[in-house]
Amino acid sequence: MLLATIGVYALIASSVAQRKRELGIRLALGASLARAILTIALPGVGLAGGGVLAGSLMAAYGVTPCKAP
Repeated sequence: MLLATIGVYALIASSVAQRKRELGIRLALGASLARAILTIALPGVGLAGGGVLAGSLMAAYGVTPCKAP
């Protein structure tokens, strides 16, 4: 779980680092800071949410006892 968390964090951090220039341009063109940050952060939040959902489903499936035939 810790390794997956670190991996998702690294992926989001990399995405944000690549979009720094876009953030600066949006702010220079007059976008509000909140709107610019939301535009940058929303894909990361979706990615993290998907990871949490997938991990939760896999963990639930992994601890569910199997019924013997």
